[in-house]
Amino acid sequence: MTRVSSFAASARRSPLRMLAIGVIASAVAIAMSGGASAAGGKGVWGVSGGKTLRLTNMTIDAGDTDNAYIWVDGVQFDQLGTNSGNEGTGPVSLSDYTYTPTDGRHHTVTVEIRDTTAGNCGFFSDGSNAVSTRTSFGINDGGGVCQSDFPPPGPGLGNFVGTVSVARAA
Repeated sequence: MTRVSSFAASARRSPLRMLAIGVIASAVAIAMSGGASAAGGKGVWGVSGGKTLRLTNMTIDAGDTDNAYIWVDGVQFDQLGTNSGNEGTGPVSLSDYTYTPTDGRHHTVTVEIRDTTAGNCGFFSDGSNAVSTRTSFGINDGGGVCQSDFPPPGPGLGNFVGTVSVARAA
């Protein structure tokens, strides 16, 4: 007669199997929390309690009026700057910006450039008009016509660019 037991019952009998289940459960929890995508860059950065996200070396270089924003957990959080009054004159430098969560939870951050002249279109660091890595981003606005699928040739290039770091809060 063949004995059949459940996976859970087998795991209880084997410490190695219990360890494997724990590792799998941890990986699933990280993926579900957004930690997996945040670790890989792609224009979404994760910030947990005790950490600070820093946006530096940011510029807007566009021929029309663009505003830049930071979004936290899918909600517009703060304006980073604008090139209003300097359209078409070259890059406008924005002040460095820091975000430190105070609630101890994990948060996801994206950045947006909003072309307020041509159709009021917004384009995000994780969208089709962006090229982002874990440490930098480049986003094109819509080219005057709200054009999608218009990415810059690489990170650090485009109408709105900057560098990103996440480190222990000071």
